[in-house]
Amino acid sequence: MTDVNKKELGLVGGSPVERVFNLTGERSIYAQVWEKPGAPIFIALHGWLDNSASFSRLAPLLNVTVVALDLAGHGLSYHRKAEAPYHLWDDLLDLDEIIEQLGGAAVGLLGHSRGAIICAIYAATMPERCNQLLLIDGLVPEPVSSDKFPTQLRKAMLEFKRHAKRTFPVYDSVDAAAKIRHQGLFPLSETAASAIVDRGTKPVEGGVSWRVDPKLLAPSMIKLTSEQISALVADINLPATLVLASEGMPKLFPFFAKNLHAFTNIDMVDLVGSHHLHLEDEVVQVAALFNQKIDKYQGENNCV
Repeated sequence: MTDVNKKELGLVGGSPVERVFNLTGERSIYAQVWEKPGAPIFIALHGWLDNSASFSRLAPLLNVTVVALDLAGHGLSYHRKAEAPYHLWDDLLDLDEIIEQLGGAAVGLLGHSRGAIICAIYAATMPERCNQLLLIDGLVPEPVSSDKFPTQLRKAMLEFKRHAKRTFPVYDSVDAAAKIRHQGLFPLSETAASAIVDRGTKPVEGGVSWRVDPKLLAPSMIKLTSEQISALVADINLPATLVLASEGMPKLFPFFAKNLHAFTNIDMVDLVGSHHLHLEDEVVQVAALFNQKIDKYQGENNCV
């Protein structure tokens, strides 16, 4: 990609700049971009209920240009239609269209948690579009056996109706909202919580409230089986590194750690830290590891 094209795409600037990807159907995906001139591009996908600010500490330390997206329903990006749930496969289509807008050449993918799952599925199904995977505490979704399909579908349908009508609380300030986020499923430091909440809230009458689409809180209507998940991961044939946090997914979801040994095509590295270790003090370790992997592999792959 030429410097002229990068300017047209909003990819030039020493500090993060806002970029809007206007997709078909009047949908807009917002992004924050950390530019490293002459470096390969990595698209970064955040976790569930987070936003692109999740990469605000890691992106500046990497030897690549990071295009961190606000996935649909998160941050500043569009919300799906009232009757539409949030499926991983829909995010795949958004990601594919964004890669097209970046020139269509293969890019690196950087993902955390739910974003890591999306990256892994995309890499398995569209290998010509990406050249390297860097994943943080996420790789595959929780499987559901085929005989549980009706139960899962019923649960999701009922929960979807409830969450579609849901309204979020109003907080006096962003700081007050950050204290709530600080105590979430995966606890965050106050600094880390503030980074995500600054972008994840909006002003409303009486204070601030969450920007995320409440439908994101509904369970998935369809979950993959163990066989489908294994088939997807087996088809990842590009350099892939997964950082596992000692206090993250392996601890909260034992099934996750139990099945990882079967995925020998993924380079797995254990680090001490929380689920959001890329946003906490462990970010230096994560960046050093990823830069090592980037330097090793990017010269062997097609870069934009």
